[in-house]
Amino acid sequence: RGENVSFTVHGLRVREFPILLVRGTSSLADSGERNLSRRAAQRFSRWLTDLGIPHGAIDDEGVKRGGLKGARVAVLCYNAQPDAEELRSLKTFLNAGGKLVVCYSASDRLAKLMDVRLGPLVTSEEPGQWASMSFDKARAKHFPGLVYDVAWNLLLAGPGSESSTSIATWNTARGASADRVACVRSRNGF
Repeated sequence: RGENVSFTVHGLRVREFPILLVRGTSSLADSGERNLSRRAAQRFSRWLTDLGIPHGAIDDEGVKRGGLKGARVAVLCYNAQPDAEELRSLKTFLNAGGKLVVCYSASDRLAKLMDVRLGPLVTSEEPGQWASMSFDKARAKHFPGLVYDVAWNLLLAGPGSESSTSIATWNTARGASADRVACVRSRNGF
């Protein structure tokens, strides 16, 4: 206590993470959406930490500055409308062999990059209309069979071509199929 302490650091370098969570900032319209994106990224981070999976986090501006370099997977937790500069950076990342996991985006240009077809936004007509996602065991071997995730609104999506495929559908609270695509896999990710 109260003593001066000094130390020497050898070999200091920036750590590259194989997985980066991308918090929406400039891709979102207002502070409410930015807070939602921050909370989604924190939730993903807790899950990955609990599983012992190393990961880092950046924001939309970090993507534009080339922050995905060295990563293998980028998770866009809630990034509604990435601008042209960010989309170019994401395309560069994909061309270098990276993969994207897009949890929510309303961007037609990002959907095209992911080989996903976007449809209209629909609102549930009753509680529990979309209460869980069932994964197709043949198409999604390393995914759980069922994931609980209640949704009140869905931005409909589906495969953009024959080279992408639906791997999960929404279920009602009673377990019946809601006949809506919940997850699409393409050569560029999910």
